[in-house]
Amino acid sequence: MLERVITFLILGFFVFAPRVQSFWSSDPISWYGQYVIWLLLISLCYLSIRRIAESRDQD
Repeated sequence: MLERVITFLILGFFVFAPRVQSFWSSDPISWYGQYVIWLLLISLCYLSIRRIAESRDQD
């Protein structure tokens, strides 16, 4: 179930990414500002997969 939610969120992010990027580019922020959300998304996916693997190992 969690995998479906994560997949849905990732696909939804791809749909809204152009809007977010245009919002970010209108503000004067540093060069890495656009990549922060990608780092968060990758980190959340990694942590959720790690949690799933740990729970399967305990069963």
